[in-house]
Amino acid sequence: RGYSAALPISPPPSAAELRPRSRSLA
Repeated sequence: RGYSAALPISPPPSAAELRPRSRSLA
């Protein structure tokens, strides 16, 4: 995710995406 570094709002959403993914794996 190189574009994420350019976007300051990318870090917060990325973490939120990891949470839903974990639930899907569970």
